[in-house]
Amino acid sequence: MKSLLYVATALAVFGLAFWAYQENYATQQVLKDTRNLHAKSAPRRSG
Repeated sequence: MKSLLYVATALAVFGLAFWAYQENYATQQVLKDTRNLHAKSAPRRSG
């Protein structure tokens, strides 16, 4: 019974790690897109 609990816990940890990795990747992409949009709009605001 304990081994089943250990396996379930390990799977939960791996699942959460995978989710966190995907969220981090998506966040980095949004930040990159935001920086690109900001860089494109900067000349329009100053000129």
